[in-house]
Amino acid sequence: MLAGAKGLYNRLVPLGHKRLEESFFDLVLAQCDQKWPDENWEDCSNMAEMVKAMEDRVTTWPEKWKANYIAEGRDQGFEDGRAQERAVNTHAMLGSLEKAVRARFGESAARGFGQQVEVAQQGAGAESREIIDAICQCVMLSENAEQLLAGLQSISTETA
Repeated sequence: MLAGAKGLYNRLVPLGHKRLEESFFDLVLAQCDQKWPDENWEDCSNMAEMVKAMEDRVTTWPEKWKANYIAEGRDQGFEDGRAQERAVNTHAMLGSLEKAVRARFGESAARGFGQQVEVAQQGAGAESREIIDAICQCVMLSENAEQLLAGLQSISTETA
């Protein structure tokens, strides 16, 4: 559109026909308003200003668009990375807790621990800090395997 408008304008100017020039300006203005409604085309009072504004729009818009989407992608990548790091940290912490349960209460309690933790996480979201805190507290305060599994059961029923 820019090349066509610029070429036709350059051919109209030497003719010196002001009415034809104004009509062409009105046509290009209407097309620009339609194509780029967010721009303020009223600042252009003649075709020379319109061509200059279109050139600026054509050269700067892709750079702005690119910068905007690069920033958006970077932000999304950072957020995804933080979420992945939280998930890895949560998984590692729960793995350590399961080892502690195995050492303290035996293999069957560790299997039950793993199952109850999965149920609790599914009920409240895998990365819920409150759930992790409750599980840690349950492991630390339980005196035996039955008390541990009952405490974990209460956590999973509270979140479900």
